Amino acid sequence: MSLTEERLETLEHEPVVGDIDADALEGVEKEAPPETEEWETEPPLPPGRVGLVVGTTVVAAGAVVGTLFTGPPGKIHPILAGVAGIVVAAQASRRKSALVVNLTILFGIVGTGLLLVATSGLGNVIDLADVLKESSRARSVMRPPAEFLPGWRAIVGWMMATIGFTAGWVGIELRRPALGLLAPLPLIVMAAISVPASAKLGVGVAVLILFLVGLMLLSSLQSIVAGGEGSQAPGLGYELRRMARVVPLIGVIVIVIVVLARSGLLFPPPLYDPVRDAQRPKAVPLSEVEDRVLFEVRSRSTGPWRVGLLDVYDGQEWRLPPYAESQLERVPADGVVDRELGASTRADFLVKGLGGAVLPGLPAVVSIVATGPKLSYDPRTGAIRLAEGQIGEGLTYSVGGAQLPTEEKLRSVTFQLPKAAERFLDVPDPPPGIRSLLAEAPKETKWDTLEFLRKRLLETVTAAGPGTPVPVPPAKVEDMLFGSKEGSPFEIVAAQALLARWAGVPARIGYGYDGGEPIGENVLEVRPRHGASWLEVYFPTYKWFPLIGAPLKAKANLDSDNPTKQDPKVLPSDQVAVQVFIPLRIPERGFFYDQVRHIVTLLIPWLALAGLIWLVYPAVWKWLRRRRRRAWAFERGPVARLEVAYAEFRDLCTDIGIGSPSMTPLGFLDAFVDDAEHLELAWLVTRAVYGDMRDTVSLDDAIAGEELARSLRKRASQPQPLSIRLLAAVSRQSLIEPYAAEARPPTRRERKEAHDAVAA
Repeated sequence: MSLTEERLETLEHEPVVGDIDADALEGVEKEAPPETEEWETEPPLPPGRVGLVVGTTVVAAGAVVGTLFTGPPGKIHPILAGVAGIVVAAQASRRKSALVVNLTILFGIVGTGLLLVATSGLGNVIDLADVLKESSRARSVMRPPAEFLPGWRAIVGWMMATIGFTAGWVGIELRRPALGLLAPLPLIVMAAISVPASAKLGVGVAVLILFLVGLMLLSSLQSIVAGGEGSQAPGLGYELRRMARVVPLIGVIVIVIVVLARSGLLFPPPLYDPVRDAQRPKAVPLSEVEDRVLFEVRSRSTGPWRVGLLDVYDGQEWRLPPYAESQLERVPADGVVDRELGASTRADFLVKGLGGAVLPGLPAVVSIVATGPKLSYDPRTGAIRLAEGQIGEGLTYSVGGAQLPTEEKLRSVTFQLPKAAERFLDVPDPPPGIRSLLAEAPKETKWDTLEFLRKRLLETVTAAGPGTPVPVPPAKVEDMLFGSKEGSPFEIVAAQALLARWAGVPARIGYGYDGGEPIGENVLEVRPRHGASWLEVYFPTYKWFPLIGAPLKAKANLDSDNPTKQDPKVLPSDQVAVQVFIPLRIPERGFFYDQVRHIVTLLIPWLALAGLIWLVYPAVWKWLRRRRRRAWAFERGPVARLEVAYAEFRDLCTDIGIGSPSMTPLGFLDAFVDDAEHLELAWLVTRAVYGDMRDTVSLDDAIAGEELARSLRKRASQPQPLSIRLLAAVSRQSLIEPYAAEARPPTRRERKEAHDAVAA
């Protein structure tokens, strides 16, 4: 007798798993299923209720994100996108096909972002890549609340739709509404860091109230789940009465929070506000800047229009001053920021294409008058800044400036510096050539010494090169006076500041714009090419004021792509430059090529995303098939559970590449080495499905078969290399050739056909 026949004879006379009394087995299939996590199935939660629970914190996250942008769309669209994500999760959970589920998720989330972009114009959807690049460039200067650009609409739409979908999917499909309620909290915490100060209290109270409402709805939902399958959801009247009882408590909490915030106990001023270190300036070449109107200014003065300054010298280069929010002062109601100086010059500004948060002004600011956003003033630098947000087009404001002193008044000044101005004298020891020049300078007044040094430099040096900031060590100043006698515009200004400090006069470098294009009486239009830097010095009584001077000679600029501002008072250098034009034949690039390139650039990301989804969707499909198979088997009884357990084992082997789906359970034994568990499972399935045990299979037999199949799946998968296991996870082979195609719940069409047949 063979081993197989001997085993079959043994199984015919003995139960597979222990001896079970026939009376004890009566009605076993009617009892509740054992509490095994893998086969546990629960009634679905009401999607509407779950959506309300998780929707509270999703709406709260959208409200927090909305405070980062200006305008009604910036406030409303994040909330709508989050709600749309929950709707996508509810719709996807109702689909049976994995492909339909993935497509619902993909088109739902992507479509939400595109729909928000479409609200700003259909052309922005076509030029999506360009609007995303524009928003990406703006993120480096973004200061909430910022303008809700079309690119931000897409980004916020996709982000909030993903958050809403995650919360909805966790609550509806995974049956974890409490976890779904907490899913948006990380986004709320991260976005709250950038919430403007004026909105912190309001948005904090709103988030608290929505979270408490979510907890109350979650409690009602859990009572439905605890009540079992036949329990009914509480009515709307009950929910409203329940919330009404909690409203007084919420009101008390809100009042306490408001009182603490207003008293400074909730948001106290920091005991230590770290000041940033002096930073190296970052300049962009003029050829890389879009030529546009930055602002218009109406004034009798022609400039300069100061934006900032460099007042820290580290021995090699000039740096931006340290900056701290705690050092900024709000512009008072009357607009006067310096009561020691009298305003004699006025400039009215109209912002056009200027970005960031710093506004141009006059060198010696006395007063600032603006309507609209709140402004701050830095008493050290004189910079005018928006207290919140970014500069928007159409902003108007007026700046009053002090009158510039004459040379006679500067010569009569008693030069006694306040302690705050002494730090602007920090400078290394001068080189030997500079020391000899200082010895020649007149000593009657500080102004005479400074004017002598400036004139000697401007008469000697030749301007050459771009005006971007570069290191200017003391040796470079000596080189401009006694060596190469050449320097860039920035190096010449930096050399003047160093010479002023060596002469004992506090000095720094101001930068911004000088002059502009006249477009009317006393009205100038300022563009990026009007950018300039200049020397600023400090004299008692008159404080800081600019000294603008240009070298007498400059090299010709032969770079047609790097336009510079021309000064008719600057003469060409002694080195004559001749510009030669050489004709070149440049092949013309057709318009069709540009169109194809633009379309390909737009399609590549979407094709890559579609390819990734196509690659991994079999894993999701098999996971859904496994869940549905087990639910179907649980309803059909022990035989069906054995069939599904063995089918999962065979489908895994098919994906790995072991055997063939057409092999019988006993025939499949030859595909493996001899294994007792495999032999026992093969005979158990054969007898239970096709043989003598079909009508006598017990629940214990089914559980034993499931454990054997689980063990075999684990031992068949673990020895495989990681690459084989990954390929098996995304393999379509078991979907194309399933071992047990009949072990699945009927489709809607099959149920309809069966119903029609019964009715007929």
